[in-house]
Amino acid sequence: MSFPTQPVPGDTHIVEDTTYTFNGRTWDRTIIGPNNNTQYSHAVLTTALITRIAHLEALIENGILIID
Repeated sequence: MSFPTQPVPGDTHIVEDTTYTFNGRTWDRTIIGPNNNTQYSHAVLTTALITRIAHLEALIENGILIID
């Protein structure tokens, strides 16, 4: 079964032990492991976001980016 082509937020798609949930923009992945342990894939995105924020802060501090 393929992903829905026009999902709405909250739609899910299940493949074996992985549940994908549409958040309105992208699909978040949740893996259900042994003993019902749950692993969320968005932790990687959080690291990327923190890195991006640090980069933007450096641009602001150097006067390259100005936010009103």
